[in-house]
Amino acid sequence: MQPNPFEALTNRIREFVQEDVLTIAGTEGIKQFRHHFQKGVEGFEDDTLEKWAELKPATLEKKRRGNGSMPPILTGVDGASNSGQLRDSLRFEVVPGTEVRFITDVPYAQRHNEGLNGMPKRPFMGPSATLDRKIAEKIDRELHQILSTI
Repeated sequence: MQPNPFEALTNRIREFVQEDVLTIAGTEGIKQFRHHFQKGVEGFEDDTLEKWAELKPATLEKKRRGNGSMPPILTGVDGASNSGQLRDSLRFEVVPGTEVRFITDVPYAQRHNEGLNGMPKRPFMGPSATLDRKIAEKIDRELHQILSTI
């Protein structure tokens, strides 16, 4: 006996909403948050791009590479952390059917993101209207693809 096409479609939509939507939100969030670290962006994008505070002259000199170039602002000042450790540490976890949690295990992440202990605030992760639109667009495309199978 053939499954009812309407039932198959509603099952696929239910699966999409229960399983895929949160993963889409997490994936798009990580892409957006990592984008903030790129040279030329170096800021937090909500409805507009809020550029990060410039580095102090002494920090600039510490960061200057041997060839004279400058790494992005939130790239470490010593050889060990000059690899984008903070950016690369960003990840997400899905609480099934509930929420997406964006996390990092880098100890100094909160200090930079929130501007604690005298550090200028340089947010790279948090609520964003731009991110919300990207997530909605991605969900809309995926849902449209599911519905086009009718």
